[in-house]
Amino acid sequence: MARRSRTRSRTRLRYVLLVLALVVLTALIISGLVSSARSNKGYVTVMNHSVAAQANSISLAQERNGVALSSLMGELHLLTRAQITRAFDDLVYRTTVEAQAASIMPGVGPSHDAGTRYALIQTERAQGVASLRKAVDGLLGLQPYPVVGAPPSAQVVIAPLNQSQASAIGASGGALIERADNQMRSLRLALAASPGHVHLHNTTFVADPSIFSVASMDALFAQLRATASLDPVISPALVGVTFTPSPLPTTTTSGVVALGPTTTLSATVVVANHGNAPARGVIVTMNVSPASAQGPSSARATGSVAPASSAALTTSTLTVVPGMTISVTISVVTPGASAPISRTYRVSIAQATPSPPTTAAG
Repeated sequence: MARRSRTRSRTRLRYVLLVLALVVLTALIISGLVSSARSNKGYVTVMNHSVAAQANSISLAQERNGVALSSLMGELHLLTRAQITRAFDDLVYRTTVEAQAASIMPGVGPSHDAGTRYALIQTERAQGVASLRKAVDGLLGLQPYPVVGAPPSAQVVIAPLNQSQASAIGASGGALIERADNQMRSLRLALAASPGHVHLHNTTFVADPSIFSVASMDALFAQLRATASLDPVISPALVGVTFTPSPLPTTTTSGVVALGPTTTLSATVVVANHGNAPARGVIVTMNVSPASAQGPSSARATGSVAPASSAALTTSTLTVVPGMTISVTISVVTPGASAPISRTYRVSIAQATPSPPTTAAG
């Protein structure tokens, strides 16, 4: 999973660098246009060319996204849950980068507020793609992968949706994309007839917007719900347990975990999920018997485990008594599981060595 995250990060970095390179190239073009304006072109003409140059540089990086979206929507039932998640994550990321690049275009000066209108077109396309991801992820119980280096507060969380809700959200996202495509056609015609007669690339994001109608969305989502390979499967496993403090390197008594003198005990439990859906609300419990009279007999930890991944969950600390041998049971419970996964250890805690008597000075 870490390798996949690093690969996606490198791919996304290359994409950002590509967009930046195109913006730099555009800046050079604009510089030449401004110089020309000082001699024989009007301000509006130069600004129209400036907007067109920037818009076309963004469109060059964007053309494949619409094709990828149409292909994705037609192939969802053939993909795995992980493939769907990665595909939507990449599309959302790319369209967001393009919308951010468009937002810095000049809004005052060009004919027909071309810079502002183009930025709105890219924003609505990005919002439309995000809505489609929300609909599909919500229906299938998927979550976007965490962004490497981003704080937990930046993580997008998709709420569960029923088929009717998902169809409505998907259709609303498709309507944004269709409206953006119509606005793009209108803007191209307007700029072509304005001073400078500039040309904008024809970036129709989706050739057939009918795939986003409520009826089409409902039929698609019914098909996804009937696809057995997309059913969420959670398959937890208890991989290993590490106690704190660390056990002594002794093998004198088979099956007994030997600890040095200590009054505290906690456990770090590695839980794997071999399924295709995230295991949320995983509860790890450590129970000791007999319990110390100085504290509770049970400690716990909670967390989530991503599909085809593992996580280390550390319990809170319990009070134990030196010189005793106790039974420690580790249990892992996942929501919906028929029974917990348990493992029991015998733990021997060494008696604390008494301090030597103090000899009074003669």
